[in-house]
Amino acid sequence: MTIIYGALTFLVFIFIVVNIKQYRNIRTSIAFITHETRKPLRGKRQKRFIFLIPVLDEHTIIQETIAYFSRILAAHPTSRLVFITTQREGGATENKTWQHIQPHLSEQIGLIHYPLLTGNKAHQINYAVAQLQAETGEGGLPVYYAIFDADSRPDIRGCEYIAQDTHDEKIYQMLPVYSTNFARLSLLGKASAIFQTRWMMSHELPSLLENHRRQRAVNLSYCVGHGLFIEARYFAQHPLPTETVTEDLLFGYQAVMNHVYARPTPYFDYCSTVALFPVSVRQAARWHAGDITSLLKLMREKNTDPRLRLLQVRRLFQMLQWPFGPLLTAAALCCLLVLNCWPAVLLMLALIGCYVCVLHCPVMKLFFRRGGNPLSLYSALLLKSAVNCTGALYSYFLRVTPNGNLWFKTPR
Repeated sequence: MTIIYGALTFLVFIFIVVNIKQYRNIRTSIAFITHETRKPLRGKRQKRFIFLIPVLDEHTIIQETIAYFSRILAAHPTSRLVFITTQREGGATENKTWQHIQPHLSEQIGLIHYPLLTGNKAHQINYAVAQLQAETGEGGLPVYYAIFDADSRPDIRGCEYIAQDTHDEKIYQMLPVYSTNFARLSLLGKASAIFQTRWMMSHELPSLLENHRRQRAVNLSYCVGHGLFIEARYFAQHPLPTETVTEDLLFGYQAVMNHVYARPTPYFDYCSTVALFPVSVRQAARWHAGDITSLLKLMREKNTDPRLRLLQVRRLFQMLQWPFGPLLTAAALCCLLVLNCWPAVLLMLALIGCYVCVLHCPVMKLFFRRGGNPLSLYSALLLKSAVNCTGALYSYFLRVTPNGNLWFKTPR
């Protein structure tokens, strides 16, 4: 019985730490955004961009994408937009995305076709960068490859923020806000969009920010594969890794291991979230499996710095909270009910309420002001928090299943 009480106490303590740390991180993110966005964007542009958008079966939204990025190109006349189609969608006669892009080609808008049936997004981008290397010396300004998805709608001020920065960072990260299709989502879909954006504010942004401010590895932070700006010379030496299904996560981890700390921007890449729960489970399975694979790859490599090894272990512990956190929380609550520990039950319920309401409230105010009925949204967020483990657990099932496949494209 002593062991059970000890385990329950430890779980409650961890839950308290998670709540406090994530709330503090959200406040740090909001303070950063507020401070940085007050700075006027009236400086001289110090950088030139080559926007890269890898596409596969994106013909339904590609016209909107071209129209949106054309506005950015109008403000950055020395920059280019390059779409990267793939043979996986077919050649010129079958490739609908290729056909929809063709009429819009110009000096600023280009198209590169990845000719192989094998490979994924990282292969497409690496292939395109190899074709574009000759252009990186043109124009006199340092060139950055700006990687986006077809559903990306980046804040134009974010591009100005990077272009006017007097420091030549090797990596800039414009982080995602999952809001562009928010109004069309179901209640659970809305909760998922808020939940994912909250994770950006409570983990992704503050992790990058702390590393960059201190210029040392405080967190094993990762990059996100859209809204990612990479200096051309650095990219030539460090192409996107192709051995995992989440090339952006491993790319970010490797940058930290190389003592390169991405600079986050206070402006965001607004994008969509998946509408159907089964699709979101598969998407989460791919993310979790790719992250675990990336971490294990790093841990197998020789590393003489024990501090970096400790960061890898800490990040692995964080990742394991994804599949097992909701399960352990439910198990602890059930045990406390069976043991009639009513003060501890009330504490657990209060912690769950804080996790659902207190953590998500500032994110909703900042990005989802027209979210709808708050009570319904918080109820949906409670459900989303409870079932968030399903994708990660499903990834383990796929890994042990002979025909399990994690290399798939998430449908729009």
